[in-house]
Amino acid sequence: MSEMPEIPEIPEGSLFSVVIPLYNCGAHVPGLVSQLLALQEARLAQLIFVDDASTDETVSLLSPHLPELREAFADVHLLRSLINSGSAAARNLGLGACQGQYVLFLDADDFFTPLLLTHAAQDVTADDSSRALDAMDYAEACEQAADTVSGSQGAIADEAAGAQSRGDRVGAAPADVPASRGGAPVDIVVRPVREVRLEPSGALAELAQISAGPSHLVSGRDDVATLAVELEKQTLLGYVWNKIYRRQFLLENRLRFPHAIYIEDFSFNLKAFAAAQNVLISEHLDYYYNRSNDSSVTRSTHPEYLTEHVKRVERLSKFIRANDLENAANQQFLADTLLRYTLGAYHKQGWALRRWPGFLRRTLNLPIYRRLLPHMGHTSRKYAPFAWLLRHRCTLAFTLAAAGAGWIQTYLPALFDRVKRTSGGSPASDLTVSTPASLTPPATTPVTSSATESASFSVPSNER
Repeated sequence: MSEMPEIPEIPEGSLFSVVIPLYNCGAHVPGLVSQLLALQEARLAQLIFVDDASTDETVSLLSPHLPELREAFADVHLLRSLINSGSAAARNLGLGACQGQYVLFLDADDFFTPLLLTHAAQDVTADDSSRALDAMDYAEACEQAADTVSGSQGAIADEAAGAQSRGDRVGAAPADVPASRGGAPVDIVVRPVREVRLEPSGALAELAQISAGPSHLVSGRDDVATLAVELEKQTLLGYVWNKIYRRQFLLENRLRFPHAIYIEDFSFNLKAFAAAQNVLISEHLDYYYNRSNDSSVTRSTHPEYLTEHVKRVERLSKFIRANDLENAANQQFLADTLLRYTLGAYHKQGWALRRWPGFLRRTLNLPIYRRLLPHMGHTSRKYAPFAWLLRHRCTLAFTLAAAGAGWIQTYLPALFDRVKRTSGGSPASDLTVSTPASLTPPATTPVTSSATESASFSVPSNER
């Protein structure tokens, strides 16, 4: 990681508002608090917890820690909703209390390094306009960075210690720092993500590391729109916890989270990128998405799963058309995204097998399916047989194939992991991370790389 420039000191409480929705996450509160108290430059941030009518001990566990959090942060609030309304409503409630120049969203069960705010401050204040990159070159730049990023493994503790030894800290010169970079206000910052899973042994297994390429600034509505589509292809568009938003930009464009089952974050970000003038791609890897709590395909069900995700594809398709980005590659991406959601719907909706053929026949008559069916199965050979079945209206065969693919995704990786553990497996990496005390692993636990390509028929991972 290259040495980052020092930036001037920010007046306390004026730079960030950090919003953390809470719902029945009492098991994660001790670990969350310990990570928050370990943050460098916490004095730059206002901390806002939003409890969405938890029925467990979330609030009772958090409340005793509020005094020490108030000593570390510029301001701390605990907002409580009387009715459980979902994460979108909780984030909107938190947004209403924000006073910082920039807004970050964190999830209570994820991990982050002590340098999260330090690097965020550098991203939004350092003058680095020379890195501006035309979005048409984005895909090439991302490919050039992919080998380096995907091949590197680090540890939360190691990365933080290494950055601290290089002096990657906020400088001490008092000054009022404008919320800009190179003279232009940064509306959104996009950060890389490392996906991890907490193993029964307490080790964190690395599932994926996703980067948007080298650090650069993308400016102008056309280039930002192109960037948004490329980020969606990298599964980086839909998340909110890997982004930093300029609060005035959100207010000016009246951006709020819509009430939805699966796609509220995606819809929010699509509107944000449609309005943004300047988006900064950051190379600071400080956020670890914890997939340990993702419910399995067989247990996480909702009857509106496919309906909601058809809306997602429709909105992305409209965004592409509105910005004159229609081409063969984007059409194929939309088509295969729709195909993957259709595959995942058999397990996600929890219906009996006999309901599916008739449901699929009706679904295939929707305009979005009629338009995208001819483009399905061209971006990956593994999807070609499923696309052929849909195009030829073989709904029963498709349903059986989807059931088999879901079984493979759910049970085969676990079977391989069990065999690997009982046979001794390969030695774990010597890289370490600090994990929440609430999960009771050792103080430092090894990071192991876990390949997920065998689960080849999974739905897109940015539903959260």
